[in-house]
Amino acid sequence: MAGRVEEPLASELPALLPRNAQYVGMKQQEELRALLRGALAIVVPSLWYENQPFSILEAFASCKPAIASDLGGMKELVTPQKLGLLVPPGDAEALAKAMRWMAANPGQVKEMGQAAQRYVMDQHSQNCIMND
Repeated sequence: MAGRVEEPLASELPALLPRNAQYVGMKQQEELRALLRGALAIVVPSLWYENQPFSILEAFASCKPAIASDLGGMKELVTPQKLGLLVPPGDAEALAKAMRWMAANPGQVKEMGQAAQRYVMDQHSQNCIMND
């Protein structure tokens, strides 16, 4: 798990996370790219109405689909079964099910990642912005 977590939750995370999960803190540039390269997908289970999460766009650019909450700008970016999966906000069971589906379907996940990369290049790249 990467990203910024505020105290007191940051100190409590090691005890809250499952044994196979680790909080690595905020990562940027090459450290972030290395994490993305090793990931199957990213998970953005936000309870906030994120406008346009840059973390999703970064994942898409790295050819990774997203599992995100079905609200705000996240549902505008993540086309279900094409660019990732959406789950009801706050529904841990649905989130776990989506994560298990991704782990069980690496071929489809790879196709989603490729579609996500095409989407971000077509809709959010500098060339797209300069040509509008």
